Amino acid sequence: MGTLIVDVIEAHDLIAADDTGFSDPYCTLGPVSEEGKREKQKTKVITKSLDPVWNEQFTFDLESKREGFSLRLWDWDQFTVNDPLGTASIDVASLPDNTQQDLVLPLEGVEKGTLHIKALFKPDAPSATGAAKVLPLTEAERRVKEVALIKEENRKLRAAIADIAFNATSIPKLDGPYDRVALQREMTFAKRNHATVVVPPLKPFVWCNPVSGVDPSLLAPGSITMDWSAYPPVAMGKEMRRKHFLLHSGFLNASSYGALPKAVLEAINKWEILIQQNPFLFRMKTFPAQMQKVVAKVCDFIKADPQNFQFVLNANAATSSVLKSISWAPGDRIVVYNLDYEATHHACAWLKKYHAVETVEIHLSLPLTHEEILEQTEAELKKIVASGPLPKLFNFCHVTSRTAYIFPARELVALSHKYNIPVCVDGAQAPGHIPINVAEVNSDFYLGTLHKWCFASQGTAFLVVAPHMQRFMTPLTVSPYFGAGFLKEFGCFGNHDYALWCSLEQSFEFVERVCGGWDRVYEYGYALANECITMLEGQWHTRIFQKPGLFGRMPIIPLPNGIFVADPAVKQIMGRLALCNEITCFLVLIPIKGIPTVGIRISCQVFNDLSEVKKMAKAINEMNGNYSAINAIRHFASDALM
Repeated sequence: MGTLIVDVIEAHDLIAADDTGFSDPYCTLGPVSEEGKREKQKTKVITKSLDPVWNEQFTFDLESKREGFSLRLWDWDQFTVNDPLGTASIDVASLPDNTQQDLVLPLEGVEKGTLHIKALFKPDAPSATGAAKVLPLTEAERRVKEVALIKEENRKLRAAIADIAFNATSIPKLDGPYDRVALQREMTFAKRNHATVVVPPLKPFVWCNPVSGVDPSLLAPGSITMDWSAYPPVAMGKEMRRKHFLLHSGFLNASSYGALPKAVLEAINKWEILIQQNPFLFRMKTFPAQMQKVVAKVCDFIKADPQNFQFVLNANAATSSVLKSISWAPGDRIVVYNLDYEATHHACAWLKKYHAVETVEIHLSLPLTHEEILEQTEAELKKIVASGPLPKLFNFCHVTSRTAYIFPARELVALSHKYNIPVCVDGAQAPGHIPINVAEVNSDFYLGTLHKWCFASQGTAFLVVAPHMQRFMTPLTVSPYFGAGFLKEFGCFGNHDYALWCSLEQSFEFVERVCGGWDRVYEYGYALANECITMLEGQWHTRIFQKPGLFGRMPIIPLPNGIFVADPAVKQIMGRLALCNEITCFLVLIPIKGIPTVGIRISCQVFNDLSEVKKMAKAINEMNGNYSAINAIRHFASDALM
């Protein structure tokens, strides 16, 4: 037995693993155990260098001088697997005792590179009987050894689980991490009790572990029943609103907070009652079974892989989860558009304040065609890449909020990936508004909401994360399953109203049973949007703000005499329409030929009809274009209309 002291001094002439022409090298080192598993220690990362200098010292306890000892150099990467820069080894048996050796080791497995180290082996002093002297461990050393033993035990257990789960042909392949955790617990229990492990048939992905020691008949998945005959199909528009919603006439702002059908409200109430009958059994059995159904339904709708999907409470939580999971350093950069959602710009300000991250804003002047958006974006990305470090993220909206503009998401993602920049697509306004295919968009992150256009409750948003990004993702709230992987961490981040997520099944049933399917929903909304455009353009003699085909079901029509209207006046107009005319709509300042102009954003949902828009137009006409004089509603909470 003895101690090996290794000084990692420096490396020279390393290969360049990054597109910048440099690497971000660090070194891992340690003895090789009998199983071939290395007990590693590592140096710090030296960024952007081919000749890094560390000058760090490491100490290892060896069982004998015959043990192998390996050193590996790596290029650190934030978002991808670290790249190997070469390996070297120390022949400990050839080292003289108590004499430090200065070694320059050629790197193997790569074309070039050397590693400069110093090595010193100190044998343990023999006792009076000739045996090696064993010194009592300090408390800190004892804890370190205990942790090392636990880690090794866990490693062997994981290897056994992997061998059983993935190599045994008679056992179905695992589809998710939760059954793996349950199996690990069973194997640990059996091992402690010297029992033989019998692997049960593995089930598909579930949202929590089964309950042991409980009569299975008591755990039959519960559900609710709906009498859909009470909610018959009706014509869209006024009849749909009166029969199936609690809304008053004049609600033209569904894209902000959405609206719940009566059937979904009944479903939420029934789910709440079911939860209260036995909250424990609901959480352990009913909820996992229901979430499997709901996740499958939502993922089929947005065309996403369930293994990459998780629910979150809102779009801001999804964006914040992405931004706070990235390891930022001072000087890092994030790219956004000037048209992105206000909350995203606030999040970028947070990054600047707490991490010294630079926000690079691409300025677009709408209206533009998709081709013009792509052309201008690529020109700006070229400048950004050439002017500094590669941005760690490009964030943009699939459908912008204020300007209601549909962006070419798939093409923008491909363009950003061309320059090796990861992408987060904010699709808060997309699901249910326009058909989407998250898999085809192919972004690293895609987030969306279901309450705006999908007849679901607020608190139903989602985050889709590409597999190569999941390893560093973590929810905003530290999960009870911290470290158990993306699906389980995000699947359990604290208690909330689970009835809202469970009732998504009934939200989608409402579309199929009452509305006649999503195609009919889209067709009605598009047709109503075009009717609104024709009618308002004829009355106001203004032109729709967006380019043809890029407004979906949210056209923006400039108001008559709407140029140079100040923001406070815009809020006063919304207040007057809401409180005096019972019309809820969203007005926005848009640049038309560089001139700020107030326009109305109309959300065309299945419960809207042209008569509501005519009522709104009449109220606007009665103002006679004198918007700045509207001053009656000073304290109206106009921000809530966004």
